[in-house]
Amino acid sequence: MNYNTIEKINKCIKEIREGNNAAITVLHEHMGSHLYFIAVRYLKNRMEAEDAVQDFWLDIHKYCSRCWYVANGFNYFTKIFENLVKMRLRKQKRNILPLNIDDIAEFEKSTEDLDLLVRQIALRDTFDRAIIQMTDDEKKVFMLVCYEEKTVRQIAKVLFISKSNVQRLRQRAIDIVKQVLIEDGWDKDED
Repeated sequence: MNYNTIEKINKCIKEIREGNNAAITVLHEHMGSHLYFIAVRYLKNRMEAEDAVQDFWLDIHKYCSRCWYVANGFNYFTKIFENLVKMRLRKQKRNILPLNIDDIAEFEKSTEDLDLLVRQIALRDTFDRAIIQMTDDEKKVFMLVCYEEKTVRQIAKVLFISKSNVQRLRQRAIDIVKQVLIEDGWDKDED
């Protein structure tokens, strides 16, 4: 987020606090798509995301009246909205996946479909969780298979271990990835 936009958001906060309702429209232009992205990222459902964003905008006067001095209104509203969405997830007893600052940066420069971007980020998070569950040897084998497209024989030669051990590590890594994909719901068709 550039400095000029942050200044405009801060100015909107001040104007809304003073009763200028036209500033809400300007604030929405600067924050609307960002908040919607966060909602879709957490809730994984467009309808719920739209409801969450609408609930936020209904209470915008309350949030602005509480804010007497904020150096970065963008971060202020982002944190408020993120907490609102997390409360929704807690009420539904759903898992809360953390929002990464890189995801927001990717959204800012993205020209892709929002649903596709959110699914790609969620899939990346799933693979990160799977890799964390692997042992160091399983990670090495998995990376060599996936990213360098090495055969079992080549991996055995590179890592100085037997082919049967490489096959075992490869299968164990694949099983972990499958298990995490299923846990995160990637085995179900979405309509």
